[in-house]
Amino acid sequence: MTTKVEVLSAGKEPNFPQENKNKYDIKPKGHWVDQDFFQEAQLFINQDRATMTFCVNNKVSSIHFDKNKGEIYYKGQSLRHMRINPKQEVYLKKFGDYLKKQNVSKEFLQQYQWALSHYLSYYHS
Repeated sequence: MTTKVEVLSAGKEPNFPQENKNKYDIKPKGHWVDQDFFQEAQLFINQDRATMTFCVNNKVSSIHFDKNKGEIYYKGQSLRHMRINPKQEVYLKKFGDYLKKQNVSKEFLQQYQWALSHYLSYYHS
């Protein structure tokens, strides 16, 4: 049995199949938002979901809105299953302000505002 072995000369690269380098070059699609309220906050938006992670008083939290379900989550828990305090209500309203600044579609923004107002009126009346 005979095998062929190539010897590489200096400066010559092997003939290995090239993988797509962009496959491993993953960059977050989110961006930092203005620091007019939160110490730090980063907002991620796609067609039917928006998530913001933020830091207030050295505690990290997150708000997530799923447009298809019409659900808002605070720290991973649906608002339907929790009671929010007045500070958390301010955070949720500020999330809507950040969405408005990012020029999300009117439909997306209206659905978030409706879901939030529905939750606040129905579950906290």
